[in-house]
Amino acid sequence: MKARLRHSSLKANLDKDNKEYMNTLRESIILKQSRAERNLSNQQWLQEHEIKLHREKEESLQEKSRQLRQDIEDENLQWQRQLMYQSLTAQERATQQANETVQSRANRARLARRSRELTQRELRRRVEEDEALDREHTRMNLAYKDMKSQSVAAQKQEVIQRSRVIAMESAKLRDQIRQQYLGSFDQMAKRAELLSSLGRGPQMSTKNYTTFSLT
Repeated sequence: MKARLRHSSLKANLDKDNKEYMNTLRESIILKQSRAERNLSNQQWLQEHEIKLHREKEESLQEKSRQLRQDIEDENLQWQRQLMYQSLTAQERATQQANETVQSRANRARLARRSRELTQRELRRRVEEDEALDREHTRMNLAYKDMKSQSVAAQKQEVIQRSRVIAMESAKLRDQIRQQYLGSFDQMAKRAELLSSLGRGPQMSTKNYTTFSLT
């Protein structure tokens, strides 16, 4: 009888110890699971925050690049307009000076002819002067047309060359930005994927639950 009571007491104590052990084990599992979930949540937040910051930085750089290209295009357009204005002003000034020179010479020749006696010699001289004046006028017109043609050709070539340089600089800037920030974004995405997989721990492929190892 005493042996049976002792056995019952030992069994009750063992059951109590097992129950306390299981409760402690359950609490430990719950605590570790809570910590793992909190760590995973923190890692996911950090990952999303880093991706958000990188995206904002990339968008800011793209906006700066777009604004820089716009500024370059505006500056080039303004430079072309200013060059065209200066060219037209120079052409008008040259035309006016040429006309004034020709008119002044014509007036002087006319006054000189009127002051001379209308002798045969003076008549011949007047004809020669008129012919010389006509030749001079023709020569100046040809020279002005040639100068105008050369000036316009040179200005067109300069505008084309400057546009090519600006296009090359813009393309080079876009390539540098693309190579620099697309590469860093790929590295950050891979790092975030690795951190996420480490935070989740080993996953079973057929059922949706997590196993824990107790030490």
